[in-house]
Amino acid sequence: MANGVLRWVDRNVLELGRELRLDYLPPLMVYVAAGVSGLTGIVGTFFIKEYLGLSAEFLAALGFWAGIPWALKMPVGHLVDLIWRWKNLLVYLGAALIALSLLIMYALIAHTAQMRGVLPAGHWFVIATLLAPVGYVVDPEHTFPSFEADHMGLSMWRGKFNRTSGRIVMDRAAATGTVEVAIDIASIDFGHAKLNDYMAGPEQLDAKKFPVARYIGKLERFVDGSPTVVSGELTLHGVTQPVALKINMFNCIPHPFLKREWCGADALGTFDRSKFGLDYAPQWGFKPKVTLRIQVEAVAEAR
Repeated sequence: MANGVLRWVDRNVLELGRELRLDYLPPLMVYVAAGVSGLTGIVGTFFIKEYLGLSAEFLAALGFWAGIPWALKMPVGHLVDLIWRWKNLLVYLGAALIALSLLIMYALIAHTAQMRGVLPAGHWFVIATLLAPVGYVVDPEHTFPSFEADHMGLSMWRGKFNRTSGRIVMDRAAATGTVEVAIDIASIDFGHAKLNDYMAGPEQLDAKKFPVARYIGKLERFVDGSPTVVSGELTLHGVTQPVALKINMFNCIPHPFLKREWCGADALGTFDRSKFGLDYAPQWGFKPKVTLRIQVEAVAEAR
């Protein structure tokens, strides 16, 4: 009997530990953080009411100040373009800021007197709020910008980009929102290695000189709480031009594991590549129209 129990534990519990790899750690940390964020959200609600005594006017003003980080998204996005090769460091920076926000909230609860001795409790709460703004983080594993381009009037060539990142900010009640998607040009994929290298090379997209394409737009024309159009600008090959996207499908559901809102969309638009300095061989019958499709999913950040 004892040996059977030990074998069961070894097969169903210890074996999981032996199969665990380091690259499993990030998603596991996300699940833990999601659970912890639910508890901290409950604690935070009672904390504001019972300990800080903050007024409705103060919290409304705080909502305004918390929106300032989003106003800085465009200059910060340009900074990301400049340091794209080190963008992973920004992930750790973001995680550190969120961790600092949680530590401040913990210190206000566990060491209230000491924290009040440095700054008023309301000031600490403002700092913690601004360090952890809320938005939707684009899921790169379920986001696939793809495109279609004419090949000498004979056929349509299709490809996609394998590495993306971004953020969506949306207020469904107010029918407003913004979207930003950054695309790693070097990740272009036609399913043909030589063509991939050529298109990412200096004669075409020139990934070394222009490593990132970026789409920034506003969610508009909401119907029943869902946007139907994105009005925005595409920056490609060092040129920025307006490109509108039609949202063919949009839906939000609770994430089954993270217990936060999970939204997805399928958007479609067209642009003239010659306006971006990509006017390859029109004399050979290459048409400049490109169809852009963006399949995107995003999970609400933990509050």
